[in-house]
Amino acid sequence: MDIHDIIANDFTKNKSISALLYLLEVGREVELTYKENSVFISKDGAQKFCSVWVDDVEQSFDSVEELVTDAQIDTAKMWEIWDEIELNFLF
Repeated sequence: MDIHDIIANDFTKNKSISALLYLLEVGREVELTYKENSVFISKDGAQKFCSVWVDDVEQSFDSVEELVTDAQIDTAKMWEIWDEIELNFLF
């Protein structure tokens, strides 16, 4: 097991935001659910450095940190509702 696998395991088991930052930075993608909202996060195809698509509506950001702090899901910032978000897939 290498450091990347350890961080990926931390994300999938503990839903660590710091692990999410690392994984997105190195090009991984994440599929999440919040209430009825389908959420996909990726750098691939993003208008800027990285994007979050909430029900296919893109919000694009200059950095992963900006995405995590400023992305809106439903009517809340992603980091504010992080504990309520369900992790579906880590690609």
